[in-house]
Amino acid sequence: MAKEIKFNLVCDGFPVRTIDELREHFSVEDIAQHYFGENQLLIKWLKIRGYNEYVEKIDKIVSQERNFVIKSLCEIFSIENYEKDLDVYFKINRIRSFFKTSIVALIRSFIKK
Repeated sequence: MAKEIKFNLVCDGFPVRTIDELREHFSVEDIAQHYFGENQLLIKWLKIRGYNEYVEKIDKIVSQERNFVIKSLCEIFSIENYEKDLDVYFKINRIRSFFKTSIVALIRSFIKK
């Protein structure tokens, strides 16, 4: 069996090696990307680092609805006062979604002409 290589998560621009460092440099956007990303780096990082109790808690998240999952992750990692960051994250995503939808509609309108 090949040895798994330990790697750092990058949160808020900092390399993260431990749960304490994850809490210190916690970024809602980064954690969401590490969780929802196609490589699921958050789960891999937790397993390689031996944080199996966190993997078990994450496995118990019943919904894949983005807002619910992110709130659950904040609670699992005992992030304090995350509500404001979460609110900003959701607002930014709504704006991104709006512009993405608007740009796609604009491009389609030009293609039809």
